[in-house]
Amino acid sequence: MSDTKNHITGYEKKDANAFKLLIFITVFVVALTGVIMIADSLFVNVREQDYYDAVLSPESMALRELKSAEDETLKSYGVIDAQKGLYRIPIEQAMKLMVEEAYKSEMK
Repeated sequence: MSDTKNHITGYEKKDANAFKLLIFITVFVVALTGVIMIADSLFVNVREQDYYDAVLSPESMALRELKSAEDETLKSYGVIDAQKGLYRIPIEQAMKLMVEEAYKSEMK
């Protein structure tokens, strides 16, 4: 009977191992940080893909028409101001003329 009086049950008789607890908490925090970083990376990739699909990917008719008009302007002849004698020539032709003029001025 004296053994049961001195030996009270229902509670833990030794302290928790602080070193093991610290190791467990450290591993848990590192693992949780890794999971959060991976989830954030996936979220950013999905968000950027959705933005690209919605905004950047489709080419509007206005943009197509603008590009077509720009190509026509850059690749054709035309009159800018007939009274002043200003005319438009294709860009490739203009670049060749500029190179020839620069070469001739260097030769002088």
